[in-house]
Amino acid sequence: MITPGIHPNTDPRVYHAWNLDPRKPASELLAGPVSASMLKQFAVNPQLWKQAFQRSTTRSMSRGSLIDCLLLTPSLFDSMFVLRPTEFDSFRSKDARVWRDHIEAQGLTSITYDELLDAQNCVNVIRTNADARPFIGVAGDPQTALRNDDGDTAVKALLDFLPQEGPNIDAIVDLKTIDCSPDQFTMHKILSQISEFDYHISGAWYLQLFNSLADVERRRFVMVFACQQPPFPVAVVELAKPDIESGAAICRFALERFVTCCETDAWPSPFAGRVSVVSRRLWAFEHDQELINELIA
Repeated sequence: MITPGIHPNTDPRVYHAWNLDPRKPASELLAGPVSASMLKQFAVNPQLWKQAFQRSTTRSMSRGSLIDCLLLTPSLFDSMFVLRPTEFDSFRSKDARVWRDHIEAQGLTSITYDELLDAQNCVNVIRTNADARPFIGVAGDPQTALRNDDGDTAVKALLDFLPQEGPNIDAIVDLKTIDCSPDQFTMHKILSQISEFDYHISGAWYLQLFNSLADVERRRFVMVFACQQPPFPVAVVELAKPDIESGAAICRFALERFVTCCETDAWPSPFAGRVSVVSRRLWAFEHDQELINELIA
């Protein structure tokens, strides 16, 4: 359990170990802890969340965690990751699978030498990037855990970096990596990631929770995006105020619904009891018209 307050330099494993098991009785779920990632999953489909659906960890997610560790908490590397023997690269042999299971049972993530080298190079690029340096290359607090209470429910967050000097001490900084080829690392791709993973909800949650605990408020949510593939291009984006406000509204209504679901033990599905009439986006009709024009030409 994390005590109420602001806790810099928190081991991410300690933070993630204190989580909410949706398989518990509804009466026990109300106590939390509720995080931004949990609330986003719940808001989309309360029924699916209650059924304890969990996304599988992908290699891209593991590489992102590796980059986070090397950049923000390098002292934890040896206790979180282990280099995979070259003969076990594919995990096809029985010995390789036994080794993998043994490593995972210890809570470690296995990585190849090439993955480590790429991650180290990516971190070096981020550290030396002129745009990222004022946000993540200054004195500050990495991996800061937050805990407060909203009524009877504990709420929490883990912030990647809080600058404590320079012009960006009013910002919360989040590190994001994208597994794509460098030519696909575009602003369109970044905006797509922000929309797909609802980072505006995360940003609003972080800002609200931090400001409920801190003496001096922070008003900006800045994301440092890095491509996972060489030459590891980097982009720094700040989420606009309307997006933060929209995310804050979603947080508020989602948390209210969570409390209601816990009190009633009713977990609705967005698909149950309805036949939805759907329509494609406007651009799809424009594409249709272009095709029709070609057919009748």
